[in-house]
Amino acid sequence: MDPEELIFRAEFMKRQRAAWKEEEAARRKKAEEKRAKTEKEQAEVRIGCTCLVFSLVFAAAAFTLIYFSHNWPGLACAALAYVCFKKVMSD
Repeated sequence: MDPEELIFRAEFMKRQRAAWKEEEAARRKKAEEKRAKTEKEQAEVRIGCTCLVFSLVFAAAAFTLIYFSHNWPGLACAALAYVCFKKVMSD
């Protein structure tokens, strides 16, 4: 083989390896970003479900106390449930 061709092939392979490394790094970065986005979405869903459960519990407690007691503790519980519900929904 010609020495110039050997030099060319060596340089070509060097550049090709660098390009492969860059592609692999870009692929890993994209996979990491996708994983982070998925984790964030899952966390938001968990928080939303938790808030929904708390809202329903407070609403049920308030309804029960208002419906069955007709006195100030029932109204206080209803007010607390309303305030908590508004706080949760505003976040």
